Amino acid sequence: LPYKPGTVLTDEQIQTVIDYCDNDADATELVYIETLSEIQLREKLSGQYNIDFTNFNSTKIGEYILISKIITALGEDAVYDIFETDNGIRKKVKNTKRESIDLNDVIFPYINYTTEPFQKILEWFKSRVITETKGVFSEIPFDELKSLEPHYFIDKKVGKQKTLNIIYKGFQYDFGVGGIHGSVSPGIYESDDDYELWDWDVASYYPNLAIKNRFYPEHFGEVFCDIYESIYEERKLYPKKTHPAENIALKLALNGSYGKSNSIFSALYDPLYTMKTTVNGQLLLCMLSERLMEEIPDCTMIQINTDGMTVRVHKKYIEQMKAICARWEKLTQLELESVMYSKMIIKDVNNYIAVKTDGKAKRKGAAF
Repeated sequence: LPYKPGTVLTDEQIQTVIDYCDNDADATELVYIETLSEIQLREKLSGQYNIDFTNFNSTKIGEYILISKIITALGEDAVYDIFETDNGIRKKVKNTKRESIDLNDVIFPYINYTTEPFQKILEWFKSRVITETKGVFSEIPFDELKSLEPHYFIDKKVGKQKTLNIIYKGFQYDFGVGGIHGSVSPGIYESDDDYELWDWDVASYYPNLAIKNRFYPEHFGEVFCDIYESIYEERKLYPKKTHPAENIALKLALNGSYGKSNSIFSALYDPLYTMKTTVNGQLLLCMLSERLMEEIPDCTMIQINTDGMTVRVHKKYIEQMKAICARWEKLTQLELESVMYSKMIIKDVNNYIAVKTDGKAKRKGAAF
């Protein structure tokens, strides 16, 4: 407040307080307008699932929908330990805790590389045994990175390497618990008479990694994959344009599995599932990037980010690029979706505008 509580206000001070409160009301109205679509989505989903989603964030909505479908298929006993206390019946979520995870056992056997930087990062991952997932790919002692020399960018933080990365053909690939990231320097990048910008995204990447490779939170068993796949197939029945709420709800359910698999408070918790998702997700994208840059002359990376990448390629190699992507799809059983950009205005990997050939723009981060 502009004055101490209990102050006897003058007429002038009363007006100041009115203006102060009016400003708060205006700000609240602006927040309401900006979030109206999110509010309306939660109102609709609340009616469909008979629970008040008003104050649920997106991840929590997805978790709830997924857990409810697991309960429908397997029963409540698959999700909760139910017991009596002096205060009545209580529930405790079941999950799977891990004392350690050997990443060599996590990595898919078909992941391989032909160039030294990627071969070294693969061996580095395979050599790691972790006891927690938080921060395992940041603030790394330099003596643990000797095998990666001279293929990584040194970025010191309190005497350690700030982020795990490798450099390949001048492009830096940053690895993290959540996914891979990388971008060219800030600037404007355009398609022209000779070169085109192509973006390749993996359809529902993290969910489909689990579905196609049949991995799951251990306490649910392999039937989890069948339930998960049924959600993926159900979502196809609800096109985003005609059934936006249903489509978004099922998308949240699919994406909620990965996010909550690393939360000890969730029934989806199993850090081995988390690492199978994120480590393989990053390494598989690196495989595609390496193939494109090795096999196509003068193919360069523009960005790589969690579930896809953007490359600059000469027009005469477009069909070769598509063939390489098709081979990757066949190997991984995953589906790539592509779009051509006429221009990208880039600040960094999380802040850019990508203009499609039809003039429509994809905006991310500060570019909104």
